[in-house]
Amino acid sequence: MANSNWRSRSRDGWSTLVRGRGRPWLAVALAWLATASACATDPIEVAVPDRIDLTVPASASRIAVGQTAQLQAVVTAKGTTVPTARVEWSSAAPTVVSVATDGVVTGLQRGSTVVTATLAGVPSVRASATITIIGIASVQVDNRAFTLEPGASRLLRATVTADPGVAPPAAIWTSSALTIASVDATGTVLAVAPGTAIIRATAGPVMDSAVVTVVPTPVAVIGIDQGNTTLTTGDRRQFTATLRSASNAVLTGRPVAWSTGNSAVATVSASGVVTAVGPGTTALAAESEGKSAQVVLTVRNAVASVTVSPDAPRLAVGQTQAMSAVVRDASGGVLTDRPVTW
Repeated sequence: MANSNWRSRSRDGWSTLVRGRGRPWLAVALAWLATASACATDPIEVAVPDRIDLTVPASASRIAVGQTAQLQAVVTAKGTTVPTARVEWSSAAPTVVSVATDGVVTGLQRGSTVVTATLAGVPSVRASATITIIGIASVQVDNRAFTLEPGASRLLRATVTADPGVAPPAAIWTSSALTIASVDATGTVLAVAPGTAIIRATAGPVMDSAVVTVVPTPVAVIGIDQGNTTLTTGDRRQFTATLRSASNAVLTGRPVAWSTGNSAVATVSASGVVTAVGPGTTALAAESEGKSAQVVLTVRNAVASVTVSPDAPRLAVGQTQAMSAVVRDASGGVLTDRPVTW
């Protein structure tokens, strides 16, 4: 078998010569081992990121609710910037500050929290910064609970306090029940109808409230429709009561309690219907909300008969005759107070 010459290529080129007879594969293997041995003596250095520097502009460390700011994270490896390194962002309180994948923070509500930039896959390489969100500190309404009558009004005032650097806005007024009480932009509450409403003053995310109770206008005066207060036994007559406020306005929808002083003379129903029972006098009273009025009722016996005398006079032409009439009740008693019409 003929001799063969083989060369292996090292880092410096074709520098290894292997001579062999009949077994070329052995020469190749030896050449490969020589090359691998030569390469193994040269160390390979890889730059590993070991630091993150977090840049927070002065304007970003303290921002208002709703504002945004850009944070910058610079990754270095032994002092050399690694621009291709991937950074992951997180917020310790996402309800206060949110942070996007590019480091843009947004203020969500008043408070402070920590935002952290972490080297992706290497939790130990990280940097943090505290971000403070400023905004409306408080809203305070000067009168938390009050009472009004329909048609009356009251001016409320709301004090809005904000952090330094935030201009306190004017409070926005709203009512929970416009059919009971309304409120305008100045905070003036107008009572509409009896009931309860919540009046709110809002500035940004902060709110304070007051409770207004609208009560019926109280009864100041009560009067009974006089009409005819003389009744005959057995009569039924409707009486009415008129209620008025201190301003003389007529009040409706209020309960009225009716009563008589002597039920043997007259009785009265809950709706004010009087029934004459027997002869005599009695008081008829109406009461509402502590106010009352009364009238005197007179009940007379009913006329049962009228007797005229003489009952059959005979007169010549030109003569005159005095006639008389006697009025009696059912028991035969003479009723002297009844007018007779001839």
